[in-house]
Amino acid sequence: MTGKVKLVSAGGGSVSLATPSTGSNRTVTLPDADVTIGATNSAGVLTTQGDTLYRDGSGIQRLAKGTANQVLTMNSGATAPEWAAAGGGLLLKKTYYQIGRGTFTSDDFPNDDTVPQITEGVEIFSQAYTPTNTSGCEIWVTTHFHLAETSNVANSSIAALFISGTDDALQVRSNYSAGDDGTRHNADFTIIHKLATWSGAKTFSIRVAGANSYNYGHYGVGYAEAKYGSAACFSPFIIEEVST
Repeated sequence: MTGKVKLVSAGGGSVSLATPSTGSNRTVTLPDADVTIGATNSAGVLTTQGDTLYRDGSGIQRLAKGTANQVLTMNSGATAPEWAAAGGGLLLKKTYYQIGRGTFTSDDFPNDDTVPQITEGVEIFSQAYTPTNTSGCEIWVTTHFHLAETSNVANSSIAALFISGTDDALQVRSNYSAGDDGTRHNADFTIIHKLATWSGAKTFSIRVAGANSYNYGHYGVGYAEAKYGSAACFSPFIIEEVST
């Protein structure tokens, strides 16, 4: 420590202490009523949980907390920080679900150029979701899974993503493998879909046709089977909220 310490009382008077020598100290006792916490003391500046301190040309200042999903940036004069809306592409929330494994009795989608309906095919997965951010963001869905035959049932397999409140599929994927009874028909499916956010709960679902199992295992040239343990045979269904 160098220089002097100056204590200012509430009445305006002051006491100056000389710099103490090494190993010694100086003590001044003032009544509580005569002690004022200065504006540069953080306890006297910060008033609300989430407030931030910064320094301007005159001293320590308080930046009041921002609102949800705002980011800290610098003002146009590059003299002080400020809160601003997040730019597009910022990941606001990411939620992971998983699709297990199982079998089903195939119920085909119509073989025509109409959009598959939520009443068609067989549901292999569903998940209710309520967005945290109901404005200023988009919902991105990414999912991956495997469809296969446990017996010879079809040369093609189709998968569609749906959301409650809408009969039409959001997105459809399909695969065809030519072959007779000696051909094992299977395919990996990946769906990535973007849609506007909403308020309240809605339910995503995956409905399929063709094949008769999902996320089953393979060994050699045989049909798909329940192999490698159900605890390890699953695939992702990921929902992200991304700022616009």
